Amino acid sequence: MRHSRLTLLVFTTTFTLVPAVSAQDFGYFGEDGPPHWAELTPDFAVCGSGEEQSPVDFSRRALRGRTFNRVPASYGSTEGEIFDTGHTIEVETEGHNVLTLDGIEFELVQFHFHTPSEHTIRGRGADLEVHLVHRSAAGELAVVGVLIRRGKSSGALAPFFELLPDEPVGRQHLTDEFDPADFLPSNRANYRYRGSLTTPPCTEGVRWIVLADTVTITDEHMARFAERVHFNSRPVQRRLQ
Repeated sequence: MRHSRLTLLVFTTTFTLVPAVSAQDFGYFGEDGPPHWAELTPDFAVCGSGEEQSPVDFSRRALRGRTFNRVPASYGSTEGEIFDTGHTIEVETEGHNVLTLDGIEFELVQFHFHTPSEHTIRGRGADLEVHLVHRSAAGELAVVGVLIRRGKSSGALAPFFELLPDEPVGRQHLTDEFDPADFLPSNRANYRYRGSLTTPPCTEGVRWIVLADTVTITDEHMARFAERVHFNSRPVQRRLQ
């Protein structure tokens, strides 16, 4: 059922659908911060040497040339597990949610949040950004990014902000279903480009769709998120002209 308050069944597991780097391997400040990611381990070298790194800023010219009117996704009833990775709040998903790009089907495997937003439009960002991560059968990745600004309602994302885990221990199963399509703004105009993961190992070849319009989050929910994740945003790596 949609838009219902999500409830939890707590259990622990170590299985993850998208390999993640452990919390101690990189950070966002000081010697472990983004300018030094490539120096932390040879596995992160592309964070410094890559030529298609994300996130990006969309200039006015780029917006005109890269705008599409729809998100080619078929989303529906979905279950999930929410947990604190040590870097962000993530929800691993289970359901038939398919994004089709370049004739390739990508299945939604998880979504997570960055504050402030990593992508910017004409130099302006937002308070938060949600990344919906999709993977193909061959292991290729495609990510839908939605910028989130402060407003009167947190919309379909509200239940997740009500259930944020307090610390990175275990996973919480969401017993109520949700529809990822409800996370997107009603205006589906979007910008597309080839980039990378915005966290180490900064793998390139990621297909990005970034929505031009925003959704909102209440001050209360923003404060709840900030209590757990103070800052986890990689700086803009380049400007799409």
